[in-house]
Amino acid sequence: MKKRKRKSPLKNKHGLTFREVQIIALLIIERSRKHIADDLHIDFETLKTHLKNLYRWLGIHTEKALVNWARDHGFQGNGLYFGKNYLPVKSI
Repeated sequence: MKKRKRKSPLKNKHGLTFREVQIIALLIIERSRKHIADDLHIDFETLKTHLKNLYRWLGIHTEKALVNWARDHGFQGNGLYFGKNYLPVKSI
């Protein structure tokens, strides 16, 4: 199956959007989905849509697999790189 190109002009080296990176950062530090939605000021259903898109994009099926993928690709719980900029979790 051919991967579809993502349209966002703001992508990190893994093709993730800034919002997706924020969500992953919060999942790594074990925030609940409800708290993530509240922290990012988004609707819970919007968060679920972001997660579904991440799962499809990365070819995974669970939140645990997403966190494992992130750790395997250099994402850390204290912050993430987005492009050339470091994004500490505190700033999310």
